[in-house]
Amino acid sequence: MTFDDNIAPYLDPTSPLRNSSWIYKVTLFVQDNAPAQRAKATSSWLKELKLKSLGHPPQGPGLNPIENLWFLMKPELSKDPALAQLSWNLIRRVET
Repeated sequence: MTFDDNIAPYLDPTSPLRNSSWIYKVTLFVQDNAPAQRAKATSSWLKELKLKSLGHPPQGPGLNPIENLWFLMKPELSKDPALAQLSWNLIRRVET
């Protein structure tokens, strides 16, 4: 998995981020310990390109604000199984 193959294609064509040589000079990768971020290939890629990374815990609400929203949503979703299933299906679709 690389920036060029997996992220750049989705950027606006006019974005300076499309120029991958520029991205390597100014980027700080924020990682939350997801399996893909802990992979040897990812670590090697970051080291090879001399990219800086910032790691933080995956469930740290202070550092990962979406966790605050999940905290509020989970009790509501559990009240309606159909809504919960729809929500999880949407999440899976966004993640793929």
